[in-house]
Amino acid sequence: MKKPSFGGGANGDRSGTSKPMIWLGWLLATCGFGILLGGVASMQQACGGTPLGSTITGYGGGSTGYLAPVDCAHLFQYTWWIVFLHFFVWFLVLVYLIMNVIHKTRGALIGMLAVASVLLMDTANTFLMFNYIPGFTGKMASRTRATVAGAIVAAVADMLLILIIGWDSFASERYERHEHYTAGVTTMPAATTTTTTAGTVPVQVPV
Repeated sequence: MKKPSFGGGANGDRSGTSKPMIWLGWLLATCGFGILLGGVASMQQACGGTPLGSTITGYGGGSTGYLAPVDCAHLFQYTWWIVFLHFFVWFLVLVYLIMNVIHKTRGALIGMLAVASVLLMDTANTFLMFNYIPGFTGKMASRTRATVAGAIVAAVADMLLILIIGWDSFASERYERHEHYTAGVTTMPAATTTTTTAGTVPVQVPV
């Protein structure tokens, strides 16, 4: 017997959401991660030299959003932690999509996506401040803008995934309750009806 669909997913997908939409958000998160990774790596490559080292020193030894004053060699530790947190959540979404268990991990996944998106927005704001430093131009300025762009794209992707995954949670819960209920039902054999024909009973009538 075909299980009824409770809406949300394509072809009655138990996740309660449309997988193509989740894949779209995941691909956007992939683009954001790539841009952010390249931006942070290129900035750290020039750390301690010119123009980044002298610029950060003149800016007070750190950047807005971090525990300034901080040495240039240690400036990107927190940024790398945020980058790989985003990567970890990105990897979880991929695994849950492949295993088709989004409906079981919805709450935890949305929580981690929310944390990652907030930290990515903080990263974008932090390195956006470099654009307002007088004399901060050239290749390093472009690398900083790439980092900001990657953080913004990654944050938007995470927030989009939050909306998509959490959009139809009620339908998913209804599906899970139905699945749990039907799993405990025991099929009973159909009752059989026996028809008997009563025999003719002779009756004596006194004369």
